[in-house]
Parts: sequence; C-alpha cells; structure tokens
Amino acid sequence: MPPSLKNLPFRFLGRLVSACVCLAITFPLASGQTDEIPEPWRSLPDRLRAAAETFPLARVSAGEAWPVFETVMLGNNAIRYEDSGRCFDAFRFRTPPAPESSGDMVWAFTAPRAWLHWYILPREGEMEEFRSWHHAVALHEEFPAATRENPVILQRLEGDRLKPDTEYILWFSARDRDAPGGELRFAIHFEKSDDQDDGKVKEPDDPDAIIKALRLQKAGARRQAQYLGSRGARLLLDTKLFEAGYGERRIDDLLTSLERTRRFRGGFFMTMEFHIPPCRSEPLLADIVKAYGEPDLMLRPEDFPKREDSDDGDEKEPPRDVYYFDYFGLEVNRAAGRVVRVRSQAVDLARWRQSIPAAGLAWSECPVVQADCTLFYRDGRELARVVSWGKPDARRIDDGGPLPKGAYASPDAPPGSGLVHEGEGRFRFEYNYADGTPRVRAKLVKYRWQGAYEEFFPNGSPKARMPYKDGELDGEARIFDESGKVVRSVIFEEGKRVDMSENAP
Repeated sequence: MPPSLKNLPFRFLGRLVSACVCLAITFPLASGQTDEIPEPWRSLPDRLRAAAETFPLARVSAGEAWPVFETVMLGNNAIRYEDSGRCFDAFRFRTPPAPESSGDMVWAFTAPRAWLHWYILPREGEMEEFRSWHHAVALHEEFPAATRENPVILQRLEGDRLKPDTEYILWFSARDRDAPGGELRFAIHFEKSDDQDDGKVKEPDDPDAIIKALRLQKAGARRQAQYLGSRGARLLLDTKLFEAGYGERRIDDLLTSLERTRRFRGGFFMTMEFHIPPCRSEPLLADIVKAYGEPDLMLRPEDFPKREDSDDGDEKEPPRDVYYFDYFGLEVNRAAGRVVRVRSQAVDLARWRQSIPAAGLAWSECPVVQADCTLFYRDGRELARVVSWGKPDARRIDDGGPLPKGAYASPDAPPGSGLVHEGEGRFRFEYNYADGTPRVRAKLVKYRWQGAYEEFFPNGSPKARMPYKDGELDGEARIFDESGKVVRSVIFEEGKRVDMSENAP
C-alpha cells in the first residue's frame, strides 16, 4: 500500500510485493463451528485429546526458576490422516498453579523442517491461539542444532489466555504422513506477573524480552560466523588482518543490529546505527581480497546522501569507499588502500548479490539502508548506477556508456514488463498482478518521476495517483478505496504540500 502522503517521495523497490507467511494453522477449532471446518482440522482436536496420554508430559519453569530444556522426538506418537496425507504429533504441559501462572508464557524451540506448523490446544475447552512469533537472529548455546534456514522460534502467549494448573497440548503438523521424525527441543517458562509491571511499557511480542526471560546465551563469535555463513565475519576474525577482539565486537554489533531492526509493510524499516571505533591494524584491502575474494558491493561517498546531522568536518577527511562482504562494510582510505573502520548492517549483501540474474538486463535498488543509489546490470556485471533515483537531483555517477534499451528484471518482482528503458534515461515502470491486471504504472524522464505514478487494486480500480513533475510531487495526490472513492487528497506544488482537502479523513 502507498505510504502516508506526508512521507512522499518514497523508495519503491521491495514495496511492490508484500507477503505474510503464517506457520501456525489459523483454522478456528471452536466446537460450535465444526460443520464449516474441513478435515483433518474438524476431527483433529478430538483425536489429539483422545491420544493425550500417549504424548510426553513436558516440564515447565516459572518465576525465578531457571528454564528447563526438553527434547521430544516428533513422529513417535504420530496421528496420521490417510486421505489428506497429514501427520500430527504433540507433547503436553501443565501450567503452574496460581499465582505462579499469572504471568505470560514464553517459549523457544527448534523443530524439524518437515514439521511445518504448530498450535496450542487445551485438553478441555477452548482458548485463543498464538498471534505472532519471531525468528532468533543469533545462535544460542541451548539450541546447537539451529541453522539460519531453520532458526530458533520465539513466542509469547499472554497469561490471561491460560488457566492455572491446567493441561495443554502443543501439536505439530507435517504435510506428508510419511515425514521423517526428528528432534523437537524447547523450553517453556512462565514469567512472574510483576515482571511486566515494572513501570516500563513492554511489547507483548518483543523477542528480546523472550530471550531474556528464557536466559538464552549467545554462542561465541566463531560459531556465530559459521551460523550466519558470513565471509565478512570470518575475515574479521582473521588475526593476520585485524587485531584480536575487534572482529568479535563487530560481530556482536551486527547481532544487536539484526535484533533491533524491524521491517514494516510498505518497505519502511527501523534499525540501529553504531558509533564504530577505528581499526588500528589497518589491513590492506588487496590482502583481504587475495585471501577472501572480491566484495559483494562497493559504494563510494557519493552513493550516500549527506545527513542533516553529519559533521562538516567529515568532508575534510580523505575519501573512503566502502567494500561490503555480506553484512560488513570495510571503509577504505582511497589513497592508501587500507581499511580504517568496519561497519555492519542488517542486510546480507551476499544473498542480495546472488539474486541478481546472471543473464540479461537487471536492476536493483541498493539494499544498504543508508545508501541512495540504483544499480543496473547486464549478465551479472554492473553497467551503471544512479543516485537519488526518481528524485529531482537524480543523476548517473558511473563512467559507463549509454544504458542499453530494453526491459530490466528485478529480483522477486511481480509479473509485468517491469522497468523498461526507452533510451536517454526515459523509463516505463509497469508491474501487474498474477492475472495481468495492472498493479503499478509510472514513467521516469532523466531518471526522475514524471507524470502520474498510479497503483491499482486487484479489481483494477485505482488505489493511488501521485502527480510528479521533474521528480517532485506537483498537483493533487489522491488515495482511493476499492470502490473508487477518494479517501485522502493532498495538493502539492514543487514537492511541498499547499492544501489538504477538508473532506479527506
């Protein structure tokens, strides 16, 4: 969906596709609705309850007690549905008696990838389900088998949804009735109610609070580097290049950044920046490349917009190019060719680089949060880069020749011709829904938005219309509901809002 009109202009790549994948089954299991629920979900609660005594009873902890880590082999007590091919297994736990159970339930687990879904069910009666979960970003000592592809899951269930001294069933589902069994490792802990009454406002789904409540311990830096599959972390731990301790601290900075980064629908994000100390060893970039290969991306000072809070004294420093190895950017003194500082950020540029098509024309916005450049490729090699894409000061900053005409693919983009270069910096920006219905239509001239930027609902009705002139909003910008009614209207002149419709909400 388009952002608030107050936030325009805005960056577009990555905002065209929104996906929400839910690992917890969302079919309601209330007994009064069973006629509307298909199998196997309709009969599953009764079958699970009937088989409850065959499921292992797990220990839980509460209050000041240390969490207890349990292991259950999924598949040993499976319930199988021949018609659908579904397979279910479970364990039981009992909530502590009051008042120990008055706080929230928090738990963490790793499960075999074949067992895709999980859910909670009271042994008697009904209840509200889990609403959210989080992936732990780091490797923790208590879950040594976790991988980046199959990380630890963190969840919270508010205490008022659970009854004290009551038995519950936590079940897991596999799509294949012959799915291989595997180890489920977990810990369940009940917080004290006063843990949540310390005068601080706590988000109920804050993963950091869950990690703290379960007293999970991060593994060491070398194991984190292996867990992340990070070439950048490995080179930072190379004591032939960096002083002891420097790489460990940068890896810890990265994990904190990953934990604190939040991404929202529409492509917006919230992240954390660190004041990065200088690198005393100042290794040569050439030595790093010789030992670890070419970087995933290089950014120059002109790729980063000047921040309002930046120090004018920074302009007197020698130019520094930043060479990225997945999560880590090596700031290199251009004249000396030496690394003077290392920064980290929450995007794996190695994965991003692998997403660029190896054949044909392609484009991508730079995924580094602080940068403002758009990159163009042919057969996997960079052709050109444009700073301030779509904005009034958009311009090419590369030394290449004319940008080839044609359609440029974008990783994970929806259907449609995409970004089509017509020559001399003129582009058509066209994406569709799966059935061919227009989703986005816009044009750029000299790399700047020009004319109407339009978004559409799946039914073809307009969703947003933003008038641009030379990269600035100019005219009446409107947002519609699916019936075609204008729900918000703002008038802009040369990028500045000059009037808001009195009838708009």
